[in-house]
Amino acid sequence: GPRPQTMAEALSDLTTSSAPFLFDSEGRTDWINVEAAAELFETSITFAGCGNSSLTSDQFVEELSCDMRWAHALVLHEYLSQAYTRFATAPELQLYHRSKATSLLQGILKTPRFNGSCCS
Repeated sequence: GPRPQTMAEALSDLTTSSAPFLFDSEGRTDWINVEAAAELFETSITFAGCGNSSLTSDQFVEELSCDMRWAHALVLHEYLSQAYTRFATAPELQLYHRSKATSLLQGILKTPRFNGSCCS
């Protein structure tokens, strides 16, 4: 069968394949799609059961890619928060995305991967 992708190859594919969806035809950021991506990754955390405290580290990282799901959701929400702050276009969206990023950070730090030692 085909050779499994390395993590670097999978990340490269994700980055290059998703990039056109984050920009419009003139190269400007498509904020609606960035927001949709953040929500998609956040939803995938729940869907995959990444908050389950009984997951082993291998299940969390290798089987379910929970680390990637949490990281992408967190980074995209923080990116949106920073962007809305910088462009001062929507203070309520800046606060919404900052709150989401903070909640995601607290959530991932409670997972077994990070020994559940934070934020109890």
